[in-house]
Amino acid sequence: MPEKIENLESRIERLVSLIGTDEGFYVLALHSFIEYYLRFVRGYGEELRFPELTWRFREELLSSAGDQFIDGLGTLGRLGKQHVLTNYVRHSFEAIDTEEAIAATHLYLNFLKLAKIPETSHTGKLRSYTDLWRRRISPIQQHSIIAVMQRELEELRRNNTRLLEEREEYEQIRRRLTLLQAELVQTENALQQERERAQQRADRVDELRQEKNRLNTERSLLVERLENYEDLQKYILNLARLSIYTRTRMDYERSISTLSDEQEEVIQWIGERSQYLIRGGAGTGKTLVLLELLRRFQLQRELDFGEDHSIVLVTFTRTLVRYSRYLASLMKRSLPGDRITTFDTLVYERLKVVDPEMVYDFSLTGSWFSEDRVPDFFSAEEMISEVEDYLFANNIGKDAYLSGTAGREGMRRHLGRKQRARVWELRDEFAEFMDDKKTYTKNYGRLKLLHYLQEHGDDVFPWKVQTLLVDEVQDMTPVALRILRLVCRKTMVMTGDDSQCLYTPGLALREAGIVVRGTTRVLKTNFRSTRQITEAAERFAGEAVENGAAGENRDPTLEPVQTRTFREGPVPELHLSTSAKELGPRLFSVVSLLVEEIGYECETIGVLVPRKREIASLIELFEEKGYPVCSVMDNDFAFESESGIRISTLHSGKGLDFPVVLLYLPYLYRREQYSRRLTDRLLRNLLYVGLTRAMDIVDVFTVPGVDPVLDELIHSFSDE
Repeated sequence: MPEKIENLESRIERLVSLIGTDEGFYVLALHSFIEYYLRFVRGYGEELRFPELTWRFREELLSSAGDQFIDGLGTLGRLGKQHVLTNYVRHSFEAIDTEEAIAATHLYLNFLKLAKIPETSHTGKLRSYTDLWRRRISPIQQHSIIAVMQRELEELRRNNTRLLEEREEYEQIRRRLTLLQAELVQTENALQQERERAQQRADRVDELRQEKNRLNTERSLLVERLENYEDLQKYILNLARLSIYTRTRMDYERSISTLSDEQEEVIQWIGERSQYLIRGGAGTGKTLVLLELLRRFQLQRELDFGEDHSIVLVTFTRTLVRYSRYLASLMKRSLPGDRITTFDTLVYERLKVVDPEMVYDFSLTGSWFSEDRVPDFFSAEEMISEVEDYLFANNIGKDAYLSGTAGREGMRRHLGRKQRARVWELRDEFAEFMDDKKTYTKNYGRLKLLHYLQEHGDDVFPWKVQTLLVDEVQDMTPVALRILRLVCRKTMVMTGDDSQCLYTPGLALREAGIVVRGTTRVLKTNFRSTRQITEAAERFAGEAVENGAAGENRDPTLEPVQTRTFREGPVPELHLSTSAKELGPRLFSVVSLLVEEIGYECETIGVLVPRKREIASLIELFEEKGYPVCSVMDNDFAFESESGIRISTLHSGKGLDFPVVLLYLPYLYRREQYSRRLTDRLLRNLLYVGLTRAMDIVDVFTVPGVDPVLDELIHSFSDE
């Protein structure tokens, strides 16, 4: 054994000498070392192919570990899939990208750890010399390699339906080959035993020889059949090569938790003036900036030995609160959990101080506005929206409403004065009912707090907000914005992007007394998504401009920002079906390809759906197929620990990041209480948000003709 270790050390030394040479030969050498180790050091022999060698090693490790978790075990599957690339180098003299050489190095080092090969100075050099690769290749060379892959993938992806169907046959052949290989090994072992027996029977030896020949013949035929799937193999290879950054949770977490120079510059610019706005498109890292500001403001208070006035980061949903806390942990930021909260939690805590007996009931409007309380010119949904989402959310006064001076931009129906008077009468009855019961809806509770703050200030509250950080400000209602201004005693920093507005018809910071002239900065670099994803999202957003939807009710301080994107990747793919029933199996086929062929871990895949009701059916589908799956909307979901494919509604996916995003869109949910124009705009924003959640890969699954906005999305793919 010491002699074998000595041989391994000399071989590792030879690998070090290849650093900075040709990437293809270097990766080929790494795999040759692994193959040598498994065949001759571990004694697996020369019959097994490379993926079968790594699989056997995996099974051996699992058998010896029992029920214990093995860190880095997924490396073996990724090595088996990456080996296809070495065949292209070997047989086609293929050039590969620098990042692929670096990724191969990381896989190789993980393999050494799994094999318990002792660390040497040479393995340390492999780990530390990866920067040589990046310095060696010019941007022009790198772009030319990527361009070739993208062109090939672009041609192949036009037939993605055929390729996915072929893959099922391809996988059946590969599974049969694996079984055949195992049978061949067993037959060879049995044949060897018969030969070694003193009283061996010639007929038994002949029988085993015939079986071995039969198995070899079948194996050769299957290998020949696999060669007919050249397009599929090239499709899988190019997709894998263009998405090497975030296939594992570790890669993904490293990608989303590092501050850029641009973000650091904005952080340094923030001082202790009253109000700031940070604008930036999807993927520019606005939330990271707020988390770092939260840490620095908190540290400054501690150094000043000042009174512990609260420093709070307010975001929109509970899902975003959990995700922000998760990001903070990845950034190694030690932040108390209560420093990051939802706006409604902040409101609720203050309302409980004003009236300890009050409770929230967000479903109260649905039960109170029964059929006998809804006027004949409104549906129940329209009536609820008029009172809760318009009158309460915007703090509309009676005179302004009845006279029409308040305006009702974006609402579906025009109302005359008598109709408005009837609505206001019902509004007052509902408010009186809630006051008597001390039970409030979301927007009425906010309105109650606003009125209290305007009359009494915030002295009654046991803790004060010294510094307030507000994420996703574009979706704050006018009442919410006024509350934020009144509860913040010193510095407020907001982030927003009007292209990601999902709830409010329009936003006016000035009307809430928030002035950011001269205190606005813009983040312009998208560090999340590839150039292809960004271009696809912006091309779809361009459909809104052509249809005249852009610019309605928009606050000029939050106008969309043109972002820069430098990372390359696969072009987003569109999967069309004739019915919603066909979408589920198609979605699963793509998930299976990404996990089994490309090497993505399930935790890196996010499936976004229109409404909650789709989540249960998709969870059932994936569980039937043996794939772990979870809903990010569950109360006990934790980003840092939950395993499995992650499913969310499009709305709850806002602010999140996923290496892979699969948009499952059998339909779009339309809020018919709004005008068609406003509804279409909010739906476009929703799809834009969904597309831009992705870091590497976006696939869209939908049915033509079910919604005009979905048809615009389909059309934007045809214009590539």
